[in-house]
Amino acid sequence: MQHIWKVLLTSLLIFALAATACLAEDSEAQYQAYSYTIFSLRRTPSESDRGISVQKKTKILILEWDDAWCKVQVGNKVGYAKPEWLYRVQSLDALRYPLQNLPHRMSGYVEFSQDTLISGGKFKGCTASAGQIACVEAQRTARTCCPSGAARCS
Repeated sequence: MQHIWKVLLTSLLIFALAATACLAEDSEAQYQAYSYTIFSLRRTPSESDRGISVQKKTKILILEWDDAWCKVQVGNKVGYAKPEWLYRVQSLDALRYPLQNLPHRMSGYVEFSQDTLISGGKFKGCTASAGQIACVEAQRTARTCCPSGAARCS
């Protein structure tokens, strides 16, 4: 009888550890951002659902990106926020999680599909070769653009 309890408890422990590992893997942060405005963190991706209040400029981890609702983590709370409520979005791993088509200032990388001259301001310029990747960061006064010759902007 004691052997059956040991087997049962061991099985439950293994199941609990496996479930915890799966949950941790599903909730890996892909991006980091800050709240642009005060908003209510939703429990579900719905306008009518309300949760805790998130203050302006709060650091937010984005677990899943969607153009309508992002699954986010604020402190130890997980819920949903609209992308337009977020700013200064940065990928935590630009190669695995390239930046989405965001309607605001962003940082990320660009991959060049052909040789491209890069210059501007006092910078006389250099040539980026096809296949090279450049990290970019939008400035407060700059407009976000994708250089000609870039295969993709992220």
